[in-house]
Amino acid sequence: MQTLFALGQCKEANFNIGLAEIEEAFQPDLNSMEPQDKVQLKAESKKAKSLFNHKVNGARLNDSEPFSKQVEEVAGLAYKNYLDNSKKDLERLRKDMLLDAESLIDYFLWTISLMITWSDLSKTEADKKQKLSPERLLSGDFNLAQNKVVNYLRKSSKLQVALVKKNISWEDEEDNFKNWYKEVVKKDETFSAYRRNPNPGFADDKEYSEMIAAKTKNWEVDRLANTDQIILKMAIAEMLNFRNIPVKVTINEYIELSKNYSTPKSKQFVNGILDVISNELKENGILKKTGRGLIDNK
Repeated sequence: MQTLFALGQCKEANFNIGLAEIEEAFQPDLNSMEPQDKVQLKAESKKAKSLFNHKVNGARLNDSEPFSKQVEEVAGLAYKNYLDNSKKDLERLRKDMLLDAESLIDYFLWTISLMITWSDLSKTEADKKQKLSPERLLSGDFNLAQNKVVNYLRKSSKLQVALVKKNISWEDEEDNFKNWYKEVVKKDETFSAYRRNPNPGFADDKEYSEMIAAKTKNWEVDRLANTDQIILKMAIAEMLNFRNIPVKVTINEYIELSKNYSTPKSKQFVNGILDVISNELKENGILKKTGRGLIDNK
C-alpha cells in the first residue's frame, strides 16, 4: 500500500516537473537581439502543456488548431522525460518493496523483542511500586511480567539465537520503548482491562498481541482520494491473483482497510465499486475461483 501510494506521488511530481520544463522552454530569450512576443510565447506554452497533459493523462485537447513544431517538440521532450523518470521511480520502488518484504522477519523479531522488553519494564515498575507504595499496587500489575505467552517467547532458544544473529535489541532505544509503553500501551483500554484481571489465563494473555498491532491513521486530508484508489487496486489484484480467496472475503477485508485509512464515506464507496467490478469480472469469465467451496466465486 505504501509503495503504490509513493508511486502515485512520484508520477504527480514527475508531471509537475514536465510542466515546469515546458514553462522554462517558452520563457523569453533575454540574450536574443530579436524582439520577444511574450503573448505568443505564453500561448504556445499553454498549448504545449495541454498536449503534454493529453499524452500523460489522456486529457482532451481543447485547441482544434494544429500545433507548431516547437510545441510538439517541447511537449514530446517533457513526455519522454516523464516516462524516463517514472520508469526509474518504478524500478526503485519495486526494489525497495522486495527488500521490505525480505525484511519482514526482522520486523517480526523486533516486535517480539519489544513485547519481552515491555514485559520486563512492567516488572521493574511493579517491583518499584510494591517497595515504595504497596498500597497503590494493583492485583494485575504483575500480569504482563508473568504473561505466559511472553514468558514462552523469552525462554525460546530459537528466538534468542535469531535475535542475536540479527543483532536485535532495544537497549539503545530506552527512551522510545519507555515512552511508547507509557503513552500507548498503558492508555489502551484492552491493556487496562487486562491489568484489572486478578488471575489471567492463557487466553487472556494472548489478547496482548492484538494490542501491539500498530495503526497508522495520520494521512493528510489531500491524499485520501489517492488512498481509496490504492485500496481498490489492491482489492482487484487480490481478486484476480489469489484464486483461493473468496470474493466476499476480499471485499470485506478492503472495506475494513478503508475504515482505518480513509474517509468516513470510503466504506460505502469501496463496497459499491468492488461489488460492481467483481460482478462484471464474473460475467466476462475473467474472475475464476478454485478450491473447495469456491465454485460459485463467492
